[in-house]
Amino acid sequence: MGESHQETQDPSQEQKKGSYIQWSPEKNKTLINLLLDAVASGLRGSNCTFSKFTVERRILPTLNRMHRCNKTYQHYSNRTKIMKTKYLNAAELLRFSSGFGWDPTTKRFTASKDVWAEYLKISVKMHTELIF
Repeated sequence: MGESHQETQDPSQEQKKGSYIQWSPEKNKTLINLLLDAVASGLRGSNCTFSKFTVERRILPTLNRMHRCNKTYQHYSNRTKIMKTKYLNAAELLRFSSGFGWDPTTKRFTASKDVWAEYLKISVKMHTELIF
């Protein structure tokens, strides 16, 4: 993802302004599982999101205890934005690009070289148009 700073286990260091705290794959998995458990427990509000109170009192304490870290609501909020963006990009790839598949064993997209080449050609063109 391009993060260059390593996460520290010292909670006092996690609060330093301007430093980036990297989420490990294990912490991501734990967060997702805690969110799924919270959904199953009916902890989402009427707008289908979690309140700050729920996140700070039910989800983050468990995450922090399990991984001996000090994630805050701001860390949670930033992480869920990133996860949402990745999800939407993956969903778009599968929905609008015929020829793509998903390998549940390797957890990767599958496609022939021709399909990838065409997708990359269109993707570069779209991003170039957005920039200029």
